[in-house]
Amino acid sequence: MGCSQFTRTTEAGSVVQKPRVITIIKAETINTLSCTNIISRISSNRHPFMQEKNCIRIRILNQFTHFILDDLQNISPIGKKLHNIRKFWLLYKAAECFFESMVHAVCIEKYTIQDGITVMLISAVARLGFPTINFHKDPPYISFMGDYQKETNEIIKAWNEFIKILTVIHNKEIVKKINKYQDHINEFLLTCDEAKRWYVKKALKTAEDFSKSVLQTFKGIQNYLESLDKMKKKIIIHSTDVNLLGRFNGASIVHFVLR
Repeated sequence: MGCSQFTRTTEAGSVVQKPRVITIIKAETINTLSCTNIISRISSNRHPFMQEKNCIRIRILNQFTHFILDDLQNISPIGKKLHNIRKFWLLYKAAECFFESMVHAVCIEKYTIQDGITVMLISAVARLGFPTINFHKDPPYISFMGDYQKETNEIIKAWNEFIKILTVIHNKEIVKKINKYQDHINEFLLTCDEAKRWYVKKALKTAEDFSKSVLQTFKGIQNYLESLDKMKKKIIIHSTDVNLLGRFNGASIVHFVLR
């Protein structure tokens, strides 16, 4: 659920209700996730007295309830492994949601990690340019050394939290462990009773979703860094608009800068 309405105030201060249809489209990439281009379109030109209403994000993750199964620890050594994977899954999703909220993913159709990075870089570059930003092949991938605007620092803080759990997942090779456990778990399913089988199947399904999501995130970050030279020019252009707007937060960048 994204934003569906703006209010417009006159110079005298009266409020005029003005419904807006806002569509934010992420341009399709060509045979790769390496390039990303977010385009936001508002059905009228930007107005100096437009005031954005708060966007409401409601996100229900049913897989959490399926994977919050403390009884897994008592089933077998396999159950304990799945229980530990669950903890990483919850940490990962919490950090991911925090970052997405900072880059205003709620109003980006078919949002990907590449879109979030674009919003973050535009905010940071608007303040100090690229010289204070370092890029790495491995975690933390992107690090920031400058004294940025408060809104930018909030986005960077969310990114750092997200990268922190990604680094642990990377270093502990959690995805490889999930794949390694699958054969053992399938064998275990043949021997356990129906009640235990239900628990394990739910946990296994979420572990597989976890693996897929993490791999997609890692791939998205790596592909983005490979296409960074192509993205820099666009980021610099949009960062100029951010400075003119004077608002460095994700919502303002999504609604008033990217178009």
